[in-house]
Amino acid sequence: MKDIHYHARFGSPRNVITYDFTHDYQIDLIMMGATGKSTAERILVGSVASFVNSHAPCDVMIVRTNLDNEPIK
Repeated sequence: MKDIHYHARFGSPRNVITYDFTHDYQIDLIMMGATGKSTAERILVGSVASFVNSHAPCDVMIVRTNLDNEPIK
């Protein structure tokens, strides 16, 4: 994989990831981690990963790990 880039921007993570990056670059895949918010936090605040997964114009891969940064079985 030779075309991997990283960027830092300010603003709403939902809009920057979902709309700005996909508009400014030819993105085939968005890979992001799940935040691990509780159910109550997701209801009150919402999940960035969930929003991006639902609204991004490209594929989205959500990576989940446990506290030791190991894949969840």
